[in-house]
Amino acid sequence: MRLIPDINYQPAEIVPQKNPLTKRPLDLSFSVLKSVSPCHIEYLQNMNVGASMSIFILKNDNLWGLIACHHNYVKYISYEVRKACEFIGQVMSLEIVSKEENEDYEYRIKKSVITKLIEYMTNEKHFIHGLYKYQPNLLNIANAQGAIIYLSGNYITIGQPPE
Repeated sequence: MRLIPDINYQPAEIVPQKNPLTKRPLDLSFSVLKSVSPCHIEYLQNMNVGASMSIFILKNDNLWGLIACHHNYVKYISYEVRKACEFIGQVMSLEIVSKEENEDYEYRIKKSVITKLIEYMTNEKHFIHGLYKYQPNLLNIANAQGAIIYLSGNYITIGQPPE
């Protein structure tokens, strides 16, 4: 989460700028109160925003998206509300990962059905028989209860086709 309660804040200097033990700059990656880029402040000013809050949506510890909240005036958010917003971001992150995994799974299953159908069609003397004689069949690809195949003046019904 990133919170800017007042976009006209004056950033404070970090003293010392480097860790005396490691001689490296202080890592502020997970700090809520770190300063933001002047370019971002200019962007907020151009939108006449007085305060901003961003809730991160993460997928596998990588930024997937943002919930961006803006207020016209200076807006201080209580700790409890910030924690609730952070929780919402975490729940959404989990839901997105779950939904994408389900979509990937469904895609892989559909792809395997298509592969099987192509195999069945290739092995049949009349390719059209490969669409309906075996399981999975054409209905599995279309997610249908019935179908009619029309070829060279002949009709073949599969499952429960419409009347």
